[in-house]
Amino acid sequence: MRRKRPHQTSASHVRDNLKAQGLLVTEDKFVFSTSATTKNRSNLYISDRVGCFRAPSMSEGMTTYGDNAYLLFESGAQVYEHKATNPIKKLHRAKTSKLTSTDF
Repeated sequence: MRRKRPHQTSASHVRDNLKAQGLLVTEDKFVFSTSATTKNRSNLYISDRVGCFRAPSMSEGMTTYGDNAYLLFESGAQVYEHKATNPIKKLHRAKTSKLTSTDF
C-alpha cells in the first residue's frame, strides 16, 4: 500500500457511510477497509482520523502478521477478473506503525 495524503472527509460522512468490508484491530486503533462496486476505488479509514487512504477497488479483508499489515482485494478472485477496474491478485503490505501513524 502506498501512503498518500488522506482524502479529507467529514466525521459525519465516515460515521454514516462507512460500509466496512474488512477490519484491522491494533492495540489502539481500528482500520476499516471499505469498497463499493467493482468500478470505484476503495478507502482505508483509521479510527482516530477524519480522512482516509485511497486504495485500489474492491478492498476486503485485513490482518497483521509481525510488524506488517496486509490488505486483500476481492478483485483478485476469478469471478471478478473481467469486471473489476483494476484487479489486484496480490496482497498489499505496509508497516502497521506507518499505516496507523498520525504523521504525514
